Amino acid sequence: TNCEQEPIHIPGSIQPHGFLLGIHTDTFIITYCSGNTAAYINMSYDVLLGKSPADAFGKDVEDEIRNYISRYESTSPLKLTINGAQFHCTVHKTGDIHLVEAEPIQNSEEYSDVYDQTRQFLSYMEQSITLQQLCSLVAGHTRRITGYDRVMIYRFDEEYNGEVFAESRRDDLEPFLGLHYPHTDIPIQARKLYMKNLLRLIGDIGYEPVPLYTLGGGDNSSLDLSMSVLRSTSPIHVQYLANM
Repeated sequence: TNCEQEPIHIPGSIQPHGFLLGIHTDTFIITYCSGNTAAYINMSYDVLLGKSPADAFGKDVEDEIRNYISRYESTSPLKLTINGAQFHCTVHKTGDIHLVEAEPIQNSEEYSDVYDQTRQFLSYMEQSITLQQLCSLVAGHTRRITGYDRVMIYRFDEEYNGEVFAESRRDDLEPFLGLHYPHTDIPIQARKLYMKNLLRLIGDIGYEPVPLYTLGGGDNSSLDLSMSVLRSTSPIHVQYLANM
């Protein structure tokens, strides 16, 4: 019951493997900022709040953000260099705020490598005969591309009870393939978010949430983070993952 009533789309915090800026659509002033910016760009949130990106980072950075916003349909991340550090940024609009979420570029793997892997992946998919074969291939190749320890394909029935339909895992991990879960396992509001935002990443379940700050001591928990890639995770869900 607690889980079903939890407002998971407005946690007022993010995960720490990146930082967040909320830029007002009309004034183009930074009105929201995560509390960890100093760790990434040597500028604290209280310095950034109330400034435009041009005042904070230079006109070139603001121009890049504005140009990206003008073509929101782009599926490629925005690449920004701020104070000498490079970031991949995702950008989306929520209400009257443009959310810019930045993650440091930590490796040199080329997109072409991922493209080649994906192209091979698709060729294998075309050879599938049954849904079970297809899902097993999806799980296996997703794990190969991402490097994850375990990838599961989770299947819902008409009542939203779940089944682990396919799985690829490290050999030393306990298999979850074939296990069934009741519909209460994933609450209604969480299912709605999964359908709305197709990508959900949790970098480390042991993380410390980073608070969001806003101008004038306003309510940071009113910012809708439904489409955010850094959105902080429900403490109940964190405990669930730890139990697994």
